Amino acid sequence: MIMKKQNHFLIYLLLLITTIGNNKLSAQTDPTFEQTVDYIIKNTKGRVMYPGALDSYSRVKGYVLKDIKIDKTGRIELFTDQKFDDNKFSINFNIFDLVQKVDYPDGIRAYKFLVHFNGLNVSSGYGITFATDADAQKIARAFRHLKQVCTPENDLFSQIPAEEKKIKLTREETIDYINKLIRFDSPLVIHYGTSNTRSGKSYYYTKKINLGLSYDYSSKSYIFKSKTSFFSSKGGPLDFVDESIHTYKVKFAYYNSYGIKNWDDKLNGGKTSETFQIYFNPNNYLDSSVEIYFPVNADYGDKIYDLEGTYSKEIKKLAKAFERLKELDSDEKDPFED
Repeated sequence: MIMKKQNHFLIYLLLLITTIGNNKLSAQTDPTFEQTVDYIIKNTKGRVMYPGALDSYSRVKGYVLKDIKIDKTGRIELFTDQKFDDNKFSINFNIFDLVQKVDYPDGIRAYKFLVHFNGLNVSSGYGITFATDADAQKIARAFRHLKQVCTPENDLFSQIPAEEKKIKLTREETIDYINKLIRFDSPLVIHYGTSNTRSGKSYYYTKKINLGLSYDYSSKSYIFKSKTSFFSSKGGPLDFVDESIHTYKVKFAYYNSYGIKNWDDKLNGGKTSETFQIYFNPNNYLDSSVEIYFPVNADYGDKIYDLEGTYSKEIKKLAKAFERLKELDSDEKDPFED
């Protein structure tokens, strides 16, 4: 019975010692907000602060830190002996706004005898000097620890709205995107005529291909270019005859809609030829429509396929890209132009 009581007492004693040890360890490894602030103020007041990059420290350009204020939202204010007129010069920032990099854990770096902050209101940051590298390392750890014991304030505009999160391409990016969709290695081939001669029948074809879309900054308008090449054949290979470049000039502020243009190709068994059309609201100086060519047939104009069915994904993507250009143009449009 006595042995059992002794065993219980020893177990209780061990648990008590372990608990006390853990509490001491916790106290050593997890300083409170107040302890962290006191440590930073005690070991940083009177040090020299300097503006600029990590290696730009100079005693001539340094300012003595007169006071430091830190609140529980992570906001830090550093007061120096530098003055502008009668106003003391101070640096205000929030520990949560520092910019982290590979060599800047939590936006703070200890290097030799310096502690440097990244992402403050000068492009190269600010630093504080210390007597030794060990001092700098400890203060850097203390500043980083503030993130553990501070709570960022709930700023009314800190949350990014869903509309702002959406990826919006620039004009140049949108034009590049459109060009990737409309530039093809193969042309649209149209059989447009046949003639009878003494030497036999001659067949006439056009090959239409998109050259791309560009933007003219001087006129703030878009240029669509396409090439039509003319060929003839006597039943064998196609012989080149001539070619022409067609230019469309438009403004997407006037973009209206898109559609498929159909016409009967009697020379090709009555099948329907199709091209993609972009329509714009009337404007005296610009084109009201643009024709874009999708390769939907073979070299001799036969095997014509359903354009909208074959290129449905590309057409939907183009429609969204056109709307983006309209949005960009509408922002620049004169409100009294119409």
